[in-house]
Amino acid sequence: AQGRLFGFAWVDDYRQEGLALEGLWVRSLVVAPRVRRMGVATALVRCLVEEARRQGADRVHADIDEDNTASLRTFSGLGFRPAPEALTTATNQQWDAAGGSKRLVVLVRVLSA
Repeated sequence: AQGRLFGFAWVDDYRQEGLALEGLWVRSLVVAPRVRRMGVATALVRCLVEEARRQGADRVHADIDEDNTASLRTFSGLGFRPAPEALTTATNQQWDAAGGSKRLVVLVRVLSA
């Protein structure tokens, strides 16, 4: 609206970073503070899910800081569910090795055909 950026989102794999995490991941989701709680994040995640589906993915993952309750609520409301514990552990180990500091909650959304 009027040339202003209200949000940004990106789905990709982690190959470029050399992390041993398979599949497509929501790599970034940012919404400007002035438009939060207005559906921007929801619209962006829906767009990412559709793009992942278009690319032939069977699921999309998200790794979210455990204290980011707004993102956890948004993703959960869009059908993302807790990933298997083994994936959550592996993701946190990879994140720690890459210099991450917060524990991540890993969610996954299975895409129907």
